[in-house]
Amino acid sequence: QQQQQQQDAGASQPQALLPPFEVCCSVLGSLWSTLSPQESDAVFAATLAAVRLAIGNTRLHPELVAAVALLSAACAGNSSRLGEVWKYLLQAVGQSGKGSDAVRCDAFAVLSCMATHFLPTTACPSPTLDMRADSALWTALQIGLQASEQQVRKSALFLLDRIVQSTAATNLDFRSPSSEFEWRVAASKELKAAWADFVVAAETLEEKQSHLVKQVLPLMQRLLPSSPDSPHIAFPWLAILFRRLFAHDRVSVVKSAVKLVLAHLLSEYVVRCIGTEFACKTLPLACSAVLLIPESGQADAPWPPADQMPPIASALLQFLAKFMKLQSDAAQAAASLHTLVAALASPSILPVPAAYFLHILAQLPSAGTGLNDAAVDHVVELMNGCARWRDPFIRAWSHMEAFRVLQKHAGPEQIQSGTVKCETLLRVLPQLRVAPIDVSSNSELAVWTRSVLLAAVSGCTDLSDNAACASALASQLRIYLE
Repeated sequence: QQQQQQQDAGASQPQALLPPFEVCCSVLGSLWSTLSPQESDAVFAATLAAVRLAIGNTRLHPELVAAVALLSAACAGNSSRLGEVWKYLLQAVGQSGKGSDAVRCDAFAVLSCMATHFLPTTACPSPTLDMRADSALWTALQIGLQASEQQVRKSALFLLDRIVQSTAATNLDFRSPSSEFEWRVAASKELKAAWADFVVAAETLEEKQSHLVKQVLPLMQRLLPSSPDSPHIAFPWLAILFRRLFAHDRVSVVKSAVKLVLAHLLSEYVVRCIGTEFACKTLPLACSAVLLIPESGQADAPWPPADQMPPIASALLQFLAKFMKLQSDAAQAAASLHTLVAALASPSILPVPAAYFLHILAQLPSAGTGLNDAAVDHVVELMNGCARWRDPFIRAWSHMEAFRVLQKHAGPEQIQSGTVKCETLLRVLPQLRVAPIDVSSNSELAVWTRSVLLAAVSGCTDLSDNAACASALASQLRIYLE
């Protein structure tokens, strides 16, 4: 209480709790059975207040340990107190912003220490408050496993492992509300092995040496599901490990991980398991980082035109085509396409990979209602990014692919209005003047050039309701013809 008064008086961060604090916790723990209900309520409130003060403050870790031990005794068999503690700890593990890493790390640790109250055991298969039944916990664990701070990741992994071990010991089937975690007694042996591999992989990813990290790849291959009937870990957990592999400092590690994913994600069931965020953002951005790294024994990476795409680009096209085809409805397919376009417009993507990605977009099947206005803007951004490349052929090729993307995926209203066609052509036509093109040949670029010129001519006549656009287009055509 004195410590709380000190904080209320203006001390924003206590330097230390009073010297006899740990002794007080120990004595109260020994006397717990003799306390009256009013006394136990007062001790519980003071102890929870001390936990709130100490969480996130490394100088108070000894006091936190003592307080948690007393708090655990105070909560035994009391659903009201357990609910209050659970509400606070769940809020703590979900914190974000400055200083949140230390709070989350300690909160995960406290949950692990008090897990016997929140998890089933052999003696008590139905706890008063089962933490596994709260979707917010699974979300916090998945975020914690991807935290930038190593201690947060380790604390989250320790709690996750504790949950798995506790669930396995009860010998009962379980499924979390949103299916983030599922346990089947009939497949307990396989699930134990899979989660053990997951924990080993997550611990190994804390290492920096590439030869150690690459040892995770065989484990990841084993963890990927092969069919709906095979016992497996839900893909969002595997996506966490793949994201960490993709973020590794060594390009060789990233490329090995990308090749593994693309080689094993083509079965229809696995594709259905993958979320849009991973398929249309995480994986394509990882591919862009290694797209131009030559294969072993190869002097240089393949260079445009598109029929000589690098193996990774070809595999990504195959995967995305299957992913888009398996979307449940037109709205979901369109949303996935928009996510993909927005991700590929990232300024971190170099011009040549951007040109390859435009080619991939142009090859994908039409999705739902096509591109919305924001997605069209992203295509234009991607095209402008390619224009930074000095090679005129690369510029012309990327503009050609962007033109094809908009022809295939832009919505009917956008095409009908002529705005998309006009704005694209106004960007494309200047590129034709700097690229050395023999328009009489049958090369891909020459065929495309003729199609652009024909589109520009028809655009001038189709835009009678937009005199400014028609005039600008005619002006560009005149310059080109001269």
